[in-house]
Amino acid sequence: MAVVCTFAMGGVAMAQTAPQQPQQQPPPQQPPQAQQPAPQPPPPPQQPYAPYPQQPYPPPQAYPPPQPYPPPQPYPAPYPAPSSHLHDGEVIGDFGVVGGMLAIDILTKNSFDNGGADTLMVIAGIGAGAGVGFALTENYPVDAAIARTTTTGLMVGAATGALLIQPTGADNPDSVLGLLVAGSAIGAAGGFAYGHAANLTAGQSTFISNMVLLGAATSLISVTIQNTYGTAQNTALLVGVDGAAALGALLAPQLDWSSHRAKLVFAGTMIGAFAGASIVSLATGQQNNTDSGDANILAAGLAGGLWGGFALAILATRDDMPDPKFLQHAGTPTAPATGAPMSMAPWVGPQGSMGMMMGGTF
Repeated sequence: MAVVCTFAMGGVAMAQTAPQQPQQQPPPQQPPQAQQPAPQPPPPPQQPYAPYPQQPYPPPQAYPPPQPYPPPQPYPAPYPAPSSHLHDGEVIGDFGVVGGMLAIDILTKNSFDNGGADTLMVIAGIGAGAGVGFALTENYPVDAAIARTTTTGLMVGAATGALLIQPTGADNPDSVLGLLVAGSAIGAAGGFAYGHAANLTAGQSTFISNMVLLGAATSLISVTIQNTYGTAQNTALLVGVDGAAALGALLAPQLDWSSHRAKLVFAGTMIGAFAGASIVSLATGQQNNTDSGDANILAAGLAGGLWGGFALAILATRDDMPDPKFLQHAGTPTAPATGAPMSMAPWVGPQGSMGMMMGGTF
């Protein structure tokens, strides 16, 4: 029981209060119980380890004795130049020209007095010559060099036949055409055979054409300066054409010019001739005068421009790369002359392991 005392007006009052009921405490919370895992079956009993059967090593193999490396070659072996139908067509056309000239020669000696028959005869001659050229291209590989030497031979042969008219005394159409046909046929066949035998590059064959141009132009200019024509002048022209062709055929195999360089030199020769003639004409101021002295000066300037352009073009292209035929193998490792080459063999190790064995000189 609780007693409450109250102080009032100087007095003390005491009163009883009803006893308080004790407060009920909530029941303590139980911690959550962890879920028990499901029982696992017991593991199966382990089998006893069986050792892997050892395999015997293979017997050593007998290898052939090492072969020494061949000595490095400074230049690659000659390769066949790529052929083209365009080059085949050039050869076929050259021999077609010879066949057409032969047909005209035959018509000159035995005329049919019929325009249609004469035309058919010329067409037949061109076809026969073209057939000969086609047979050659089918049996022999033709590249740019062979096609160019054939064309150059045709031109040199025809020029030689024309220059033989005066020494031989040919004074009728039959004999003149005979000389032209014979020279053209010999020149075309000789140019084709020479191109195959010499195994030239395109640049070397262009050099021969350039030499023929220089020789023919120089001899013609010299005859023009003399202002007369006779046996001496005809001989000079003959020597200029055939001599230049022979000199070019001798020098061409010694050159390593690429096709690009040979074409630049040929263009330089032509540009030099034009420049020489123009400079002389402007210097004299008599380009419209027909005086023989001025004509000789102009001819001399033309000849000087030819050879000057030829020489300057050679100097200007001296740093050009040579033809691929003359290039060394780039990046080819040079192996020692002695030493075993690298060899590899299969290898089987313990427990089934496999690999490769490698040996040699490194």
